[in-house]
Amino acid sequence: GGLDNLSNPPPAAPSGKTITGMVDLAPALKSKVKPDDVVFLFARPGAGGAPVAAIRATANKFPLEFELNDAMAMNPDNTLSNYTEINIMARVAKSGDVKGAPGDLEGGVAKVKVGATGVKVMIDRVRE
Repeated sequence: GGLDNLSNPPPAAPSGKTITGMVDLAPALKSKVKPDDVVFLFARPGAGGAPVAAIRATANKFPLEFELNDAMAMNPDNTLSNYTEINIMARVAKSGDVKGAPGDLEGGVAKVKVGATGVKVMIDRVRE
């Protein structure tokens, strides 16, 4: 019967409370990035405040596919699913510092709907 698989359901994913997409580097900045440079991707509430999700990767992964979800929260009370939209920011941290420093490469997308797929984030500016 068709009910056999009910006894062993797949792990439950939060319904639509993820954001997936891709981060890439603007062609003009590719020469500034080394493969082992650290890349951070943050999702922050539109009002600012602590990130609700973060990813750390390295620059050899560009274009970097990502999925943000509640499991990535730094604080279990401050998760992606608490929000309807967030801002996504990506940084190549030349300094290696999560807080960012002059010379880091950054880009972002504001007002991304939670549940969105295929979000494109372009790192296209150098932090002053």
